[in-house]
Formats: sequence, C-alpha cells, structure tokens
Amino acid sequence: MALPRSLPPTIITSINVGLALGGYVLTIPFKNDKFPGPAIALWFRDFFQPGFISITTLAALTLTTGFRAFRTKPASASEVHRAKAKTASRWAAAGLTFTLLHFTYGNTVLAIMDRISSKPEAAQTEMASWMSMHILRTLTTDIPAWLCFIGALTYEI
Repeated sequence: MALPRSLPPTIITSINVGLALGGYVLTIPFKNDKFPGPAIALWFRDFFQPGFISITTLAALTLTTGFRAFRTKPASASEVHRAKAKTASRWAAAGLTFTLLHFTYGNTVLAIMDRISSKPEAAQTEMASWMSMHILRTLTTDIPAWLCFIGALTYEI
C-alpha cells in the first residue's frame, strides 16, 4: 500500500507549526523591559538568516508535496473512492492556499526587522509588534494550513 499523498505536507506543516510556536517561546524573554534593545537587534540579526532558510525550505517542500496531494487520483474507479479523492484534493488546495498566505506577511516582517536593526534602542517596542504579527500569522495561516492537510489525510486513509 502506498503512502497517502497528503502525509508529507501534513508532516511538514506540523514541523512548521512547531517552529512557529518555538519562535514565539524563544522571544518571550524580550518582553522584559530590562532586556536591552541592542541585544534584541543582535539576536534578530543572527536569527533571521537561519529562520528564513528554515521557513522557505519548509514552504517549498509544503508547496511541492501539497501540490502532489492536490492532484490525488483515486486508486480505484469506485464512486466512493472518487468522492474521497476529490474531497482530499480540495483540503490540500486549501492547505496550499494558507501556505501561500503565510508569505503575505513578508513586507510586515521585513519592515519590523528593519526598524529593529536601524534603531536598536526602540527594539523593545518593535519586538512587541513582531510578536503580535507572529501570533496572528501563525493563527491565520500556519495552523489553518496544517489543519487542512490533516483534513486531506483523513480522507485519504
């Protein structure tokens, strides 16, 4: 028996949600007013490249495997299998859409990061903006994408 096509994007989006939650947890100490702004700016400078590489790699893998899941064809010609495959395909399409929507926050992320690096003394305030945006993005794109791929997987198995 072949693995369900929606299994890889489900696993990948699970990792992505884990990274998003981890990113939030790692930044909680920056809420402390005693944490100096220049230290926050330094952390972001060092964090951005590996974080960006991780997220774009996961997104590329999600889009590739998610597109494959979207193109799911039934293994048999029965009406039940066709209906399940069609529903799984729709869930995968929704997961792909939410994955793409994650990147609509890109300009906001870059603007906040630019303000943090150009004015380290104001990093505390900008960090609060980043955390709010990060939570909103996680709740409106990452978690819905993950749930959609789980939905696709449930129709495939």
